[in-house]
Amino acid sequence: MSEAPRFNRVLLKLSGQVFAGSEGFGIDFETVAAIAEDVKEALDEGASIAVVVGGGNIIRGSAAER
Repeated sequence: MSEAPRFNRVLLKLSGQVFAGSEGFGIDFETVAAIAEDVKEALDEGASIAVVVGGGNIIRGSAAER
């Protein structure tokens, strides 16, 4: 049996850049899966989690393609 979560409610703010992983650009799906697994683990332990993701890098990247 796992311990009760240290915090019951969590606001997780992620920079869009974190999803790029070691490549430094785009979206690395292995990185996204690892983050999702960590969030799921906390949810399974009883925490309530709100996730906010910044999108500035995606917007800047689409502007650079033009």
